[in-house]
Amino acid sequence: MHSSCVMTEGKVMLFSGMSGAGKTTLARLWREHGATILNDERNLLHPRNGLVRAGASPWHGEENQVNPATGPLAAIFFLKQALMNQLRPMPLAESLGRMMTAAFVPVYIPDGPARTLDACAAILEKVPAYELSFTPDVRALDLCRTVI
Repeated sequence: MHSSCVMTEGKVMLFSGMSGAGKTTLARLWREHGATILNDERNLLHPRNGLVRAGASPWHGEENQVNPATGPLAAIFFLKQALMNQLRPMPLAESLGRMMTAAFVPVYIPDGPARTLDACAAILEKVPAYELSFTPDVRALDLCRTVI
């Protein structure tokens, strides 16, 4: 998924958005407050046995680092830059649409798009998704902490 991914207190949070949405900025803010950046550009999600694990892919972004740790995915945050911080739970259909735009869909496999859609739906049935409207400061982190 096109996203940044951080781990704090054994839980993983994923921040997804278009280029320039603030994925790396949020990852850096989290790192300043004790979290570990797993990857700030592309991450892997693995649904299995009723759980979803998340971790880095080999392809990094601006941070030029990849951490091999993985952990349980606690929440997915779809980013929106704003003048004030707000966290809005997203219904399944809306979050599924946003997740599919951030997923790397293997269109070269005949059933790749359908399998990706099924995997995204399975993930979102287990992991809560939110729209995070934010300003790049520590108050955005406080909102995230309220749901993990």
